[in-house]
Amino acid sequence: FSLREGTDLGTNLFTGPFRFTKFAKAAREAIDSKHLQFSDLEFYEPSYNELTGHFVQPVNNQQGQLIGLIALQITMDRINQIIQQDAGYGETGQAYIVGNDRLLRSSMRFGIEAEIMETKINNQKVTDWLFFLQNRYNPQVLKENELELEKVSTYDSDKTGRYVLGIYRNLSTLEPMGVNWVLVEEIDHSEAFAYARRLSDIVKISFIITIIVVFFTSILVTRWFVNPIKQLSSWAKEVAVGEVTSKQIKAPRNEIGEMVDTFNRLIFSLQQYSSVAKLMAKGDYSEKVEIRSENDLLGTSMNKMVESFRQVVSQANSIAKGDYTVTVVPRSDKDTLNVALYEMTRTLAENALQNKNQNWLKSGINELDAGLSGQPDTKKLAQSIIDFTSRYLKAQLGLFYIYEEQTDSFVLKASFAADNTANTIKQRFANGEGLIGQVAKDQQLLLLNESALSQNIEIGEGTLIPKQYILYPLVHEGKTFGVIEYATINPFDELK
Repeated sequence: FSLREGTDLGTNLFTGPFRFTKFAKAAREAIDSKHLQFSDLEFYEPSYNELTGHFVQPVNNQQGQLIGLIALQITMDRINQIIQQDAGYGETGQAYIVGNDRLLRSSMRFGIEAEIMETKINNQKVTDWLFFLQNRYNPQVLKENELELEKVSTYDSDKTGRYVLGIYRNLSTLEPMGVNWVLVEEIDHSEAFAYARRLSDIVKISFIITIIVVFFTSILVTRWFVNPIKQLSSWAKEVAVGEVTSKQIKAPRNEIGEMVDTFNRLIFSLQQYSSVAKLMAKGDYSEKVEIRSENDLLGTSMNKMVESFRQVVSQANSIAKGDYTVTVVPRSDKDTLNVALYEMTRTLAENALQNKNQNWLKSGINELDAGLSGQPDTKKLAQSIIDFTSRYLKAQLGLFYIYEEQTDSFVLKASFAADNTANTIKQRFANGEGLIGQVAKDQQLLLLNESALSQNIEIGEGTLIPKQYILYPLVHEGKTFGVIEYATINPFDELK
């Protein structure tokens, strides 16, 4: 079936006289691919050699079997009409379509329709597009040749020296239909950059006029500005050599006047710094400088230094009064003054602690010695020892076992705060029996923490459970003659 009923009506498209046409090729590819195909443009004889193309769509029945093809014949008239319009392309701009054989597929704005499928386009844009098609699946090659993106560039359009600014756009919509076309848009280089050149000329003229105006204006105003600047420069040189004195410089109420005011404020600040530094040199740390802003690094540093010296003096006074608990924190590893003060405080505190501990030991020994004088009875002597040492060590329970040679065992002779009426306290231990006997045998101090089997401490309202025990052997000339046990609800410190 053919709507036009041309000479191809009734012919076999695959074996007849039109089997070599692009239309026939597109029909075969549509059958093979089962998708819509486009034949590309050709001079089709049954249509009086008119330049046409065919869209071919396979038709299947409900069972999916091919029953025929539907072909739509088109011409380029409407496409040429759209491409040849001059809206938006300026005076020299144009667009045209090229196939992968470099032949035109549309007419140019300044060309004729006879050029379609006859004229080859050999400019750089078409070459770049063909290179893109050849290497489209090799992004590294495209990147090396800067063709991974469609971009604007300058090239000789027709190899006659007419340079244009152009871009190509690959018509990827047609690729699934078996056709590779590209749309090329270009405009003469001179027209594309005409506005830029015009703007450049305006800038150049404006620059020249500005130079002339500035030159003559500077001559008029230089005298008004130069004198204050000269005076300010001379003043700055005096300050640079250490002469910090205020001056009154007459200046206009503009940036120069602001500069003079700013310099006066700077001189005032330097005078403050100098005054505070002089007082510090005399040992007076009572003054501080005025902070000009939150970014006043010099003033902040000066005040920190004054405050640091105040702290050092305060800490030194505390140390001189015997208070070694004062905390000295060096500001950095380069802070030699605070580091030395810290080391001195630490050494004095250690010495004071050692003296305190020695005094505590000596006082205890002296008091114990005084309490034992004139005690002839062993049991009373043991009771005096356990009473005094338990109180001195702040223990809440004390037991004193003495070796009895007749029974070769350690017998409880004295106790402190123990409930002797209860049967919980064992009265006798053999050598090596229990912890008492083991301490006597090992002749080594034993420290025990809270235990579930501990001896309770009786108080008026009930009992207390000790938190820690000390079992201490009394050894003389290699022989253990007694064991003392202390219990406390508060752990013993290292000195005790």
